[in-house]
Amino acid sequence: MVDDELYYKHIETLIEEAINNAKQNEVLFKKTVEGLRKEYIRLQQDEEAQQANELAAKQEAAYNQFATSISNEIRGLNSFAGQELELSDEELQAVMQEFSKQLEVKQKAKMEADMAKQKAEAAKNLEAGNKFLEENKTKEGVKVTESGLQYKVIELGKGTEKPTATSTVKAKYKGTTIDGKVFDESKDAVAFPLNGVIRGWTEGLQLFPEGSKFELYIPANLGYGEHSPSPAIPANSVLIFEIELVEIVKPEAAK
Repeated sequence: MVDDELYYKHIETLIEEAINNAKQNEVLFKKTVEGLRKEYIRLQQDEEAQQANELAAKQEAAYNQFATSISNEIRGLNSFAGQELELSDEELQAVMQEFSKQLEVKQKAKMEADMAKQKAEAAKNLEAGNKFLEENKTKEGVKVTESGLQYKVIELGKGTEKPTATSTVKAKYKGTTIDGKVFDESKDAVAFPLNGVIRGWTEGLQLFPEGSKFELYIPANLGYGEHSPSPAIPANSVLIFEIELVEIVKPEAAK
């Protein structure tokens, strides 16, 4: 009959050995897995390095092909030049002169085309402006001077003095084209001599005393005509100004 105590001790010993073996196997397993992981990384790096080497080789081959092509082109040019087809100084000068003439002809043609376009636009604007003035002069409150200047009183100033053509005045104003686009505006009073502005202003401001508010409708010939000072003002535009004559500057103050 087997001794129970010895039997159980043997069983415990087997269990401990099994546990130890399991622990050792676990460590071995972990080491194996870690080794495989490192080996995988190494292989992956080797593959990437190989791919990089292959790419570098392809780039080098492409570069060599390109260099060879350029070299062949240069050799071809040298061969072509060796057939005594080089231009002499006189021939080169003649070529440059001919090129200059052709360029001048093209520039002249472009300038003439631009001028023709500008004249056509100016004529169109003049026609539209004249039509506007014909219709505008029939509106209530609009008056026309002998020069063709049109004006309308918004508020007549209480003063009795009116500026002359050589007066310096202070005025607030807003300028628009007939399509309502604002091209200039001064919300603060600006001082300027009446003999230094467009004819429509020179004439129009002499019609009113200080403090007056009015509108001027200035025909192209009394404005800027075909020679506009700004892209915002098309050539031959009728100019509409809303003006407040703030002050007639005294000669002493104007100095």
